[in-house]
Amino acid sequence: MNQEEDPVNLQIFVPELNVRKFLAVTQNDFIWDVKRKLLATLPQALPQAFNYGLFLPPCDGRAGKISTRRSDDP
Repeated sequence: MNQEEDPVNLQIFVPELNVRKFLAVTQNDFIWDVKRKLLATLPQALPQAFNYGLFLPPCDGRAGKISTRRSDDP
């Protein structure tokens, strides 16, 4: 197994539902696929779920940002 296929564990919090989820993804997964996987595991639907994004919090001196591309973007 190469490094891009190794799973990356994500902790995702959905404040509107007060739900915390943990998902295993690979660096090759696209953000939209990760969002679909997350939405499928939620206990109820989110209104306008397509408008939600994944926020990467500040880490190691880097500013936080909304991730819109592949999960391996720096």
